[in-house]
Amino acid sequence: MAIWGWLAAAVLIAAAWCMPSRAAEGGGDAGRWAVADFGARGDEATDDTAAFQAALDAAGQAGGGIVLVPAGDYAIRGHLSVPANVALEGVWRAPPRTVQGGSMLLAFEGKGEAEGEPFIFLHANSTLRGLGVRYPEQERNPPQPYPWTIRGSGDNCAIVDVLLVNPYQAVDFGTHPCGRHTIRGLHAMPLHRGIFVDKCFDVGRIEDVHLWPFWGYTDDLKAFLRENAEAFIFGRTDWEYVSNCFCLGYKVGFHFIQKDDGPGNVVLTQSGADIGPCAVMVDNVQGHAGVSFSNSQFMCGVVVKETNTGPVKFTGCGFWPVEDTVHAADLAGSGQVTFSACHFSDWDRKGQGEPAIYADCDGLIVSACDFMADKPPITLGPSLKSGVIVGNRLRGCERVRNLSRGHVQIGLNSAPAAEPAGGEGEDHTPIAAARKYFAHLREGDVAAAARLAVFESEGVREQWTGRWSGYAKRLQAGGRKWWGDPVRAQPVSGPPPCEWAIVDVQWRFLDSKGWMMGPALCAYRMRTIEGEWKMALGQSDLDRGIPFHPAGES
Repeated sequence: MAIWGWLAAAVLIAAAWCMPSRAAEGGGDAGRWAVADFGARGDEATDDTAAFQAALDAAGQAGGGIVLVPAGDYAIRGHLSVPANVALEGVWRAPPRTVQGGSMLLAFEGKGEAEGEPFIFLHANSTLRGLGVRYPEQERNPPQPYPWTIRGSGDNCAIVDVLLVNPYQAVDFGTHPCGRHTIRGLHAMPLHRGIFVDKCFDVGRIEDVHLWPFWGYTDDLKAFLRENAEAFIFGRTDWEYVSNCFCLGYKVGFHFIQKDDGPGNVVLTQSGADIGPCAVMVDNVQGHAGVSFSNSQFMCGVVVKETNTGPVKFTGCGFWPVEDTVHAADLAGSGQVTFSACHFSDWDRKGQGEPAIYADCDGLIVSACDFMADKPPITLGPSLKSGVIVGNRLRGCERVRNLSRGHVQIGLNSAPAAEPAGGEGEDHTPIAAARKYFAHLREGDVAAAARLAVFESEGVREQWTGRWSGYAKRLQAGGRKWWGDPVRAQPVSGPPPCEWAIVDVQWRFLDSKGWMMGPALCAYRMRTIEGEWKMALGQSDLDRGIPFHPAGES
């Protein structure tokens, strides 16, 4: 009998678990409400705005809870406001990639008004989860403006496992302060702007976002996206963590801007922008923190504007071109830009002699990178103040072009040996002119060497003459010998005769141990003056190529 008693009790408990709660009847039991109990039909035709808002308000008045949305197509011809501490929740538990089915909200109001009231307004601690939104009256050629689909105001707003089929503007977490927000598992095809973050004064998190053209990708719509649309826009955010985020086909993939509250700092990993003219654009980032990408991929370029003041970093990233790519990175501004362990598959698709990286910013570091095309890898522009180009693989014979007057270190880069521009016995070639120049210096004939150089200014000429005259006297008095051995030359602006060339020089010295090789190659600029190649010497060249001295010798 005891066994039968226990079985009866078990049946009653199981029945209690299976019985519908009062939430299914609209009572809000256990903090749950159902939109169907407030009159929502989900038949595509009936306007369910009032029923949804009534359910949301009931949950809000109770101090918070979950408003359940069964599968159906719910016409919402107005707007929805999700109160604080309330979650509007559909049936999906992962972001879908279908335009129909599941818990789908059909948005109608606001066509032609980009600045109107958002379709869904989230407040502090509110959540949108497991739902889809579709605009039945949206057009493809051209797309029609609509207000933002989702806007947040207050901390801890969350969007989880949501599909936005064809929003003109998807998520606005920037018009109002929206700290500690969470966006996780969002699939969408924004037609103008994707995710906008600003006024975030505590850490925001965005992960597993996929923005791509699943709603349609006609030639007209493709052109509209390439000319007008931006996927991720970051203004002021004090630490934004971004991971596994992707976009395809946008004019700008990741855009870092500055509005009234200043720029932001963002850390991104395992993310990427595909098939767009600009993968990353930096207007400005915070000077103390900046933006950092790691293990990310881009097709195609990076643009850092002259307004930028903070550090921009790429680690373990890949860059490849679209059909009209010029540079993989075009860099300006007063911030530092760093590429480490990155690869660049191709660039300069029109064959105009442009480099993968053109750096006219304050500082550039490029290390352990692979430049995979036989094209110019890097040009250091005249405004660059500091550059370190070390330990890279250069697949082509083109050399790093240094037009900077700043402090630059270039060395230990692996590249195929360039053919000398002319043989040893030929005149009117960079290699021959460089050998004559260094032969005169080796012999202590500073005046003859000066005739084979062109100086940036008379001041540079005077400093150069004084330094080399002093070195020559000290070396001769000490009985030591040295020489600069030009080992290869590479034209900069085209095959000879051209205006500029780079000559790599290997320094050697003789001491009590015999002939020793200097620590690294030195790159010298040369240019043609009235048909003759001459060393082009500026202020930054005065310390480049000074003979290597053994330890202890001044």
